[in-house]
This record gives sequence, structure tokens and C-alpha cells, in this order.
Amino acid sequence: MNQGLLKKIASVVVVLIVIFFLWYFRGIVLYVALAAVVSLIGRPLMSLFGHIKIGRWTCPPWICAIMTLIVIVAALAGLVLLLIPLFHQVSANFSGWEVQASRGMLADHLDSLNEWIITTFPTALGENFTIQTALFDYARDLIGAGGSVPDMVKGAFSTLLDIFIGAFSVVFISFFFLSYDNLLTKTIINLAPEKFSDQIQRASDSISTLLSRYFVGISFEAICIAILNSLGFIFILRLNPSLAILLALITGLLNIIPYAGPFIGHVLALAVSLMTYHSTGMSLGVFLAVTFAITMTTQLVDNFLFQPLIYSSSVKAHPLEIFLVILMAGTVAGMLGVFVAIPVYTMLRVVAGEFLGQFRFFEKISQSLRD
Repeated sequence: MNQGLLKKIASVVVVLIVIFFLWYFRGIVLYVALAAVVSLIGRPLMSLFGHIKIGRWTCPPWICAIMTLIVIVAALAGLVLLLIPLFHQVSANFSGWEVQASRGMLADHLDSLNEWIITTFPTALGENFTIQTALFDYARDLIGAGGSVPDMVKGAFSTLLDIFIGAFSVVFISFFFLSYDNLLTKTIINLAPEKFSDQIQRASDSISTLLSRYFVGISFEAICIAILNSLGFIFILRLNPSLAILLALITGLLNIIPYAGPFIGHVLALAVSLMTYHSTGMSLGVFLAVTFAITMTTQLVDNFLFQPLIYSSSVKAHPLEIFLVILMAGTVAGMLGVFVAIPVYTMLRVVAGEFLGQFRFFEKISQSLRD
């Protein structure tokens, strides 16, 4: 067996070992990926804080990283603190007398829907199937609890502990990604053959720039969607301001998920707002028409203004190209695939342009990045 074949076999074995370790420690890989996203979002802030000068003193990177993380964490905490009283006010409104009729109507509709489902699918779901029970079982399975209340409390506590550990890990890793520029890139360069160093550096710089623009862009997009919907819900639909802002924030956050997110957010907003439509003074038909008009107007503004600006200036891909990539990613990995499709595809395009540019197909899909 010649030496060249042995090197190829060894390379394949090394790649398989790396893939196995990435899968086995996928939780840690997820933390690193989230930290990378946080560092990309924080790049503009790092650049801003880096220009701070007091005499001859310039702000060191580690202080810039701390201030950047404080701003990001404060923004997230502010969002949570805003949502908590909104949820409280909405629940208080739902307990009022004006929504009792809506509650009764919703219960009647659920009973009718449960009866239709059992009649249509008697063998698949069973005679005792209800949507309420199915949702409760799903929530219980989501937190890993058994059937008893102590198990559910234990499962909820375990979930909260995992969230705390994950959040701390992401913040800790993000600090080093922000403090030490190109830390991940330098690690890859040290592990890769020396002849690929320049290509890896160029690919890393392109990926960082493109994804930083993308994540900042979709954050701005979510804020704009929330503002437009809240204005429509308050001044046109005449919903309670607390409920309107809460629904608008939900639609804005869900809008980050391409294609499926806006649909889910608008359906959820419509379902919740239906419970209080009596207070608007509109008939049900008019209420549905106005709600649909508001959400569709916002969606059209997003599709024809926000998204083209974000995709063209950040990932530099054609909308049809993005759509097909999202469809394929959703087929392979479901909702998670839809969520990460654009960032992953952007990274693959950059890497393909650097290392596989001799092939016509890869040269074409990465041409817009060079332009």
C-alpha cells in the first residue's frame, strides 16, 4: 500500500473522528455557535467602544467586550421585564367580564373541533382525544416530566437549571470571542495545513463581516415589524395597548424565522386577539378583515423593503436562491434547519469560493460575494 493512499485514509479517519466528537459534544458545540452569534452581533458595539479615547488611553478589548455584553444582556433583560407586566395585564384583562363570552365561544368551538377530529380519525386518536389534553401532554414531555405534579416541578427546575448553565456558558465564551479577535480562526489555522492559512483567514473575515451584517439586520427587522404591528393593533384595531404591544413583540420575534415565523406569529396574534374583539366595537367579520389587512401590510413592507435590503447587503444572495435553500434545510432538519439555513449557507458559499473556486458551480454561487 503506497504512502499517498495511507495519507488519504488517515485524513478520512481524522475527519470521521472530528465529526464524531462534534456530534458527541453537540451541546457544547451549540454553546460555541450561540456565542459566535453573540460576538457577531456585538461587533459593531466593539468597534464603537474601541474608538473611546481619554487622552492617550484607549479602551482595551476586554473592557470593550464587557461593555458590549452588558448592553446585549441589558437589552434582553429589558425585553423580558417588558414582557412580564404585559403578560400580567393581558391575563388580568382575560379575567374580566367582557371576555367571558369569548371564552365560552372558544370552548364551544374546541368541543366541536374535538368531536369532528374524533369522528374523522376514530382509530388513530381514540375516543377520549381532546386538543387541550394533547397540548398539556406535549408541554409535559417538553420539560421531561412524568404524570405527577412533583415530577413536573422537578422537570421544570431541571429545565431552568439547564437554561441558566447554557446562558452562563454562552456569555462566558462570547467574552473571549469578543476580547480576542479571530480566536476561533487562529485555532483553525493552527490545526490546518500551513498552505491553507491565507484562504482560511480570508474566508473567516468574509464570514464574520457577512454574518455580522445579517444578524444585526434581522434584529433591526424584528424591531421594525414589532413597531408597525403595534401601531396597527393600537390605532386601527383599537386593542388594549398592553395586548397590542405583547402581540406585536411576539410577531417581531417570530419573524426572525424565515417564511414560517411570520405565518405562525400572525396566526397566534389573530387567535389571541379574537378573545377580546368584543371590546373593539367591531363585528367579527370586520375585525378579522382589519386584522388580516394590518398583518398583511406589515408582511408586504417586510418582503419588499426590509428583507431585500438585509439579504442583498448582508448575505448577497438572490431571494429565490434563499427560498430554495430554506426549503431544503427545512426538509432535512425541520424548524431548526429553517432557522439556521441562511447563516450556514452563507458560510458554505464563502468556503466554497475560497477552496473550490476551480469548479464552475461553486465559482458561480460565490461570485456575488466577490462582486
